[in-house]
Amino acid sequence: MKEIVKHIIVGIVVALIGVYLIAAAVWFSSRPKTTPCSAIEWDIRDLADCQYVTEEELNTLIRHTNLNPENLPQEQVLTQAIEACVQSHPMVRQAQCYITRQGRVIVRLTQRQPLMGVRTESASYYIDSDRLRMPLHSHEKADVIWAIGNVEEDLAKKELADIVVWLQDQTRWEDRFERIDVQDKNNITLVDTTGLKIRIGDGSQFESKMHKLHVFETQMAKVEGKEYKELDLRYKNQVIGKE
Repeated sequence: MKEIVKHIIVGIVVALIGVYLIAAAVWFSSRPKTTPCSAIEWDIRDLADCQYVTEEELNTLIRHTNLNPENLPQEQVLTQAIEACVQSHPMVRQAQCYITRQGRVIVRLTQRQPLMGVRTESASYYIDSDRLRMPLHSHEKADVIWAIGNVEEDLAKKELADIVVWLQDQTRWEDRFERIDVQDKNNITLVDTTGLKIRIGDGSQFESKMHKLHVFETQMAKVEGKEYKELDLRYKNQVIGKE
């Protein structure tokens, strides 16, 4: 008897689920697509850290491209075109546009995040977290390490970006360095917040060089050694200090 009751209950539950799925499909397929849409609502996901994109800029961009959905029937709103338009903003990394049943047009977006800054004689710009060139923002200044000097863009996106990412991942080093001086790809120097220069040569074996620096500074701290203005890590198993 218990088995019969159990099978009946299971059958009822399955039937109810089927009815719900059919009803949900009918409800969503019969949404009133002619309902006029409201103005775009912007959902900028990472405003707590910085703001490189403003709603005013985005609204102006949408108006200038004739994609403003306000008062349009839902079926006439070009969500994919709006996404593409928003992603064309130089400070936007990704955008997603969708319409709610109530006719609200939502655009959810993330901003590009500077990884490092680059300053040469002819240009200043950021390299972002995707290792792409990113323009400076006129109001918001990113707190990043700057590479200064003869910095080729390809060098910044590869070797220098590798260095910055590694430093950011190390608690010991993440806040120590503020600048990278570059003569060329084989002559790279880190400059810390005290002005101490750390010559590393090229970007190869960077982790090994920094380990050598840590061991050297630990030993010098024990004996209260000299204070140096420059430390050279370019040579195997050596740290050369210059006063």
